[in-house]
Amino acid sequence: MKKIHLVLLIGLLHLPPFLYSAEDSEEQLVYSTVLYGGESDVPLNINSNRSWIDLGQIDTGEINSIAEPDEGVVRKWRVLTTYSDETVSGQSTIQIKLRTDGARAPLFTLPWSEGRTGWKENYSNWFQTDFEGHHPLLGEQGVSSVRLIAPPGVSTPGIIYKIELQAWDIRESDSEEAIQTMVQMASTAVIPEIRAVSREAGDKNRTLERKEPDEDQALRFALNFINDSLNGDLPAFYNSISEKVYSLETGNSGSKYRVPPPARQYEGFSFSDYRENYEASIYGYDEYAAMFPQWLEESRDWTPDRHTWLFHGSAVREGGKAVLNDEILVFMVRMIEGEWKLIALPE
Repeated sequence: MKKIHLVLLIGLLHLPPFLYSAEDSEEQLVYSTVLYGGESDVPLNINSNRSWIDLGQIDTGEINSIAEPDEGVVRKWRVLTTYSDETVSGQSTIQIKLRTDGARAPLFTLPWSEGRTGWKENYSNWFQTDFEGHHPLLGEQGVSSVRLIAPPGVSTPGIIYKIELQAWDIRESDSEEAIQTMVQMASTAVIPEIRAVSREAGDKNRTLERKEPDEDQALRFALNFINDSLNGDLPAFYNSISEKVYSLETGNSGSKYRVPPPARQYEGFSFSDYRENYEASIYGYDEYAAMFPQWLEESRDWTPDRHTWLFHGSAVREGGKAVLNDEILVFMVRMIEGEWKLIALPE
């Protein structure tokens, strides 16, 4: 039976934030507060065989009194956590949740780790309250909680030293029209030869006629998308993305042209190099729903269904190198009108 590695999803930190490219954005830290790890706090022992552990009350008044971001600026939240765990086998991650009244409870997940024990300091995924992040983060009351997740049947201990909540304002400098222009220009340019994946005629658009969507097809499409990204094939890259792209964290949608184009600094890193350094896995509905039930909440504008697959391709193989920091390596795919499409990304 396939091992459930869904905590690995949160190699999200190593991806560009949903809809915003770090190269095309100006980021500014506008607020920070310590949720745990102050002068009166002692290191907190946690274990994957326990559920959520409350850390304490949150000063919601101070957090919600921060001035709203300017027009054209998006406010996003994340946590910086100092911790250690004893993951000797399998994969594990830390989650921090802000339980609150009158607002959607923010949930932050740190990058997964595998077989790496000892001290760590990592940022979580991004969280925003709405598409522009203007709404208050919390209600009138709030409590912070933490848990350690590991595969079923694995007891993994850990220690929390410090958790810091941060607010960042990000100004987008590129417009959708600019990216569309790039795509149009690229469509007339010579696309580099694909060195690792040989496709048959008619496979370029991933049209899979007279076949039911399944795991193998989903994985094949996802790997082709990675290949196009590494080759800088912009027309194929955006043709592989659905017109609406959803956020896994919020369920909100945006235009596909607001997805950052492939990074440019990995020229010479081929698809074969990717396969040598990274694991690639595909997960079905029951697997990701078990670890991330919040994705299925009815209050969301969009939720994945049983025909939607989660691809995770940012897990570094043993002895491999984590070279790709700005490529899209975690996403959801689905067949739409006979063609596979990327339909959702992490924050």
